[in-house]
Amino acid sequence: MLTGSAPMAPETLEWLRVVFGIPVLEGYGQTEDAGAAFLTSIHDLGTTGHVGSTFPSVEAKLVSAPSLDARVTDGEHNGEPCHGRGEVWMRGPLLFRGYLGQADKTADTLTPDGWLRTGDLGLWDARGRLRIIGRAKQQFKLQQGEYVAPEKVEGAYTNAAIVQQCFLYGDGLKSRCVAVVVPDPDAALAWARAKGLAAADGASVVRDHHDALKGEVSRQMAAAGKEAGIKGFERAAAFRLEAEPWDVENGLLTPTFKLKRPQAEAKYADAIKEMYAELGE
Repeated sequence: MLTGSAPMAPETLEWLRVVFGIPVLEGYGQTEDAGAAFLTSIHDLGTTGHVGSTFPSVEAKLVSAPSLDARVTDGEHNGEPCHGRGEVWMRGPLLFRGYLGQADKTADTLTPDGWLRTGDLGLWDARGRLRIIGRAKQQFKLQQGEYVAPEKVEGAYTNAAIVQQCFLYGDGLKSRCVAVVVPDPDAALAWARAKGLAAADGASVVRDHHDALKGEVSRQMAAAGKEAGIKGFERAAAFRLEAEPWDVENGLLTPTFKLKRPQAEAKYADAIKEMYAELGE
């Protein structure tokens, strides 16, 4: 079996391999490179946390991103040895030729000599395999100069059973992050019934038992963040609950189910201002 739509938690990948008793491989790529460019090896099923090496038709390299403190000369990452960190660039016949009618966007994505700037931060691990560690184009810088990769933090928070979706936001003039969280309706309903609270569905739990639910969400988010090693400046110092899940129809997810950050920021602009005011920033 293959997976590649998003990074898979190592424990989930191990669980799938054990339960199904077959090789489960993880790949990496983008629409711009026809879907996949890296794949773990069927002969390397004892490790997780990486996406293997390139297809034969692909050449890849890392390009230093000094503003994000990621350089090809780096020898370690989070205390583990590596052979450089930086933005992942790829080249080869599987790449697209450009965005239809969008010359400026094409020029920003493809270099004159044919390299695709993926926008992903990666590293070569001790055995030369690629590990994706964040986004180069979807990071924000806080007032004190710290960079935050929101997708990493959101991914950690959504590991909490009661969190279905999360939008993390950071203002360059503020020192902390805030978030909007969509509780998982089934988990929220189960929690309410376990507490003896009347509720018809997940949305009614958010509406009728908001404060108590928010306390439980906060507890689970804190535990998930600690488990994932989220740093203090990365965590959501304040958050709001949203009862309506985000989807393609309401304009907050792309057709590939990625969060549209500009649209989310616009939708929750008032809530973001209120949260920062509550934090005294």
